[in-house]
Amino acid sequence: MRRLVPKLQALLAGKLLNLTVNEKSSLLAVRATLERLDPKTQPLQRRETLPVTQTSAGKGILALPGTPVSEGTGLLGLPLNSRIQYRLENQSPSELYYILLGLDSGGNLVSLYTPSTQSSNPSDTKLAPPNVAPPTNTTINKEWTSGKIAPGETLTLPPASPSFQWVLHGPAGIAETFLICSRAPFTQTLTALGSALRPTDDAPALHIPGNPLEIAQAVLLDLHQASSSATQTIAPSPDTFALDMSAWASLRFIYQIVG
Repeated sequence: MRRLVPKLQALLAGKLLNLTVNEKSSLLAVRATLERLDPKTQPLQRRETLPVTQTSAGKGILALPGTPVSEGTGLLGLPLNSRIQYRLENQSPSELYYILLGLDSGGNLVSLYTPSTQSSNPSDTKLAPPNVAPPTNTTINKEWTSGKIAPGETLTLPPASPSFQWVLHGPAGIAETFLICSRAPFTQTLTALGSALRPTDDAPALHIPGNPLEIAQAVLLDLHQASSSATQTIAPSPDTFALDMSAWASLRFIYQIVG
């Protein structure tokens, strides 16, 4: 029974993350595209929010031409060992913070880990953007970073790197990813992720933390704290969160890994 606890916690964490999905009601303007990189870059699935002046028709998921579909489920099908990335576009007028979490085909909570970089000069504490190579005089901090994206900017997750690529490993099954953007930093989430960080982690990676439920709860708390107008009337508790649709956008991708 004890061996089932991590899996059950990961499943509950996935349910909590599903509660954040709001692409049909978010007031932030963001778009994300799932792309396969082999044999060449191919956009497969796009999810986006739309201005409230538009109708609900056409919101949400968009399967792009040539998208492979898995028989039986009708989901996007991706072969084992496929290389993928997400392309995020900030169409909002303000800077946004983002974080990427998901459940892999084995039922584990996973997070894209990008270590922050800091100058070796103690007086210089400016963090380098996640998609920019650090200068040669930097050291790697053992911290998680949610990343920031400027208005009108487009970036890829993971950032282009010769040392790390997102490769889909087994087992065959269904996986899902949550790309969450917020007006405020993911302070509590990064703290929860950092508590699960191994001391040897010094390069981008997909990480499987051992505290999935704590991380999902921290995401909800961060979104609650980002929703300043709503939190004026409702105080945070383990069971109550007040979320402002103008404070965050959460996009969910789901696909099947096939052998």
